[in-house]
Amino acid sequence: MSEGNAELRRLAERPEAAAAEAAQVPGVAMVLFRIGSRWCAVRAGDVREIALKGQVSRVPGAPPYVVGVALLRGRLVPVVQLETLLDAEARGEPPSTLPRMIVVSCGEDEVALVAEQAHGVVELVLEAGVAPAGMQAPFVAAELEWRGRMVAVLDPARLMEVVMAEAS
Repeated sequence: MSEGNAELRRLAERPEAAAAEAAQVPGVAMVLFRIGSRWCAVRAGDVREIALKGQVSRVPGAPPYVVGVALLRGRLVPVVQLETLLDAEARGEPPSTLPRMIVVSCGEDEVALVAEQAHGVVELVLEAGVAPAGMQAPFVAAELEWRGRMVAVLDPARLMEVVMAEAS
């Protein structure tokens, strides 16, 4: 009997134990995306929208991580190259889609993060997170493992603080 069949039989014989196990490890819906060589995630509730990266207008005197501003549904949104803030390598897996902008919001503030790939919404268990050992970015709340890859979980409030502080 395969391990999968044994697990199914165990769950069928003791459904209350399976329900208790599932209740102990709650997952959080997160939008998963790749910037450069890094995978990142942000709570799905903090993502206003995911849009194709279109026309971005440069802003004179902006910090190096600010690509410019984009007009999205009648709003001017600052567009940030997150790998510059994370000191991530610009190279990574080849994009499987056109670049996206992950629009993250915190209250009335919002910022668009350029992503080479948006994986979509996945459920991640935050309790399994560990503090990022090698990363000094104050807006990275934790690092989790997902499918053999380390994923930086972003804190939108701290991200906004960093972007707004360095931009002014």
